Amino acid sequence: MSILSINRVALITGASTGIGASTAIRLADAGVKTVINYYHSEQDAKKVQQAIHTSGGTAKLMRADVRDPSQVKDLMDGTVKEFGKIDILVNNAGGLPKLAQR
Repeated sequence: MSILSINRVALITGASTGIGASTAIRLADAGVKTVINYYHSEQDAKKVQQAIHTSGGTAKLMRADVRDPSQVKDLMDGTVKEFGKIDILVNNAGGLPKLAQR
């Protein structure tokens, strides 16, 4: 654990698989409290959370579609409510923008 990671909070979008999951686990291993954002892959997100908890880290799951500004606001607000702040933001989620309803 680094002195730079003590009392830090990270929000990682798209953290249920791949690069996002690996990033969440690495940050948690360094002592950073993590928020694992997911949209479709709740089971995968739970596996990431379990891996972090098993290693003694802190992780919270939060579902949000980052293509929707109101859900992003809720995600940010939920993170701050849970941990009091956001120090690190990893914008990893991928997806195509939603098209306007016709």
